[in-house]
Amino acid sequence: MITPGEPPKPKALLIFFPLAAFIWFLGLTIYFRLTKDNSEDNSEEPKTEPPYYSTTAKLNSNCAICLEDFKEGDRCRVLPSCKHMFHDRCVDAWLNKKKRCPTCRTLHSPKEIISFERGMTIADIV
Repeated sequence: MITPGEPPKPKALLIFFPLAAFIWFLGLTIYFRLTKDNSEDNSEEPKTEPPYYSTTAKLNSNCAICLEDFKEGDRCRVLPSCKHMFHDRCVDAWLNKKKRCPTCRTLHSPKEIISFERGMTIADIV
């Protein structure tokens, strides 16, 4: 115990000052890290999805084989690998001769083509 007029014991000062300095430094570090994180969040532009290209985003409005427009109720087929759409009668005749997509020349196996034997209407696709 310290009495008036008696100097403080050096042991207590050796513990108190380094501990106080450490707590002060720790508080300052936390403060600056928090304010730095907040300022970076405010300066960033709002995050948006990166632009991308999709071949299925917009369906063609006409058949690339016969060049006729698709009409409501037309029976169509979508080739599974490339997702190009054609009238079923047009693409069936084409694929009997060639096993490639008329638009992009992607090779289609007979197994893939058979899986799309059932006709689809435009309403089913859209």
